Amino acid sequence: MALPLYLTIAILVIHSLFYIRKPLNFLRNSILYMVTIFIATNYLTLVRMKFHLMEKSGGHWDYLSFLLYRNLFLPAVVIIFINFYLRQESGKNKIFLYLLFTFILIGFDWLNISFGILKYTHWNLGFSGIVDAFYLLVALGVMKMILPNNVQESNNHEGI
Repeated sequence: MALPLYLTIAILVIHSLFYIRKPLNFLRNSILYMVTIFIATNYLTLVRMKFHLMEKSGGHWDYLSFLLYRNLFLPAVVIIFINFYLRQESGKNKIFLYLLFTFILIGFDWLNISFGILKYTHWNLGFSGIVDAFYLLVALGVMKMILPNNVQESNNHEGI
């Protein structure tokens, strides 16, 4: 039952990625995507396999749903968040957007639990919410690093 819902959500997320106005170009969005996948993969691997704080269900279809969650939903929601964040003018709107997308990611975690894809043994949604907020904060940091700097070039002090 989880896989059809996850495929529907994947189609909606991909469509929203194509049709939103993106202030960041393809390269910067790709960097954000890769950083988020790297962090999500390492986090979920450590929490599941090393610390045994959660377990994955044994079904093959559930594993596909888990892969969609880890490799598509998390990074795509982070990219959508960053592109909406850059379009906001006021700090209130940015904070509201940050909280909204944190709750969206917590909703995805709740779906994983309710469908039995992940089972928390020594973990809970509160800890997952903190980690989801961390994903967004890391994305904001990466965004600050990859945004273009407005540096004026001059011909002085060229070492050619």
